[in-house]
Amino acid sequence: MSLDSVRGKSLPDKQRYPDIEHSYILELKYAARTATDAELAAQAEEGRRQLHQYSEDKIARQLAKGTTLHRLLLQFRGWEMLRCEEI
Repeated sequence: MSLDSVRGKSLPDKQRYPDIEHSYILELKYAARTATDAELAAQAEEGRRQLHQYSEDKIARQLAKGTTLHRLLLQFRGWEMLRCEEI
């Protein structure tokens, strides 16, 4: 599948692949292994806000038109994945 990158988001190339049914915006958050729970919670909330902002972008909405848009937050502390959630 070919993807176009728009302001840090990966969205489907509907012109070449008209049968694509899903679009994804991923927000990756990395924290040091020493990050506190409070720092991680604040970072996750920032990621959620960013995902909402990105999904409301005019270009992103136009490119995702006709698909189901999924907003995914992935958060890591060091090498450990703490969170993988759809917003």
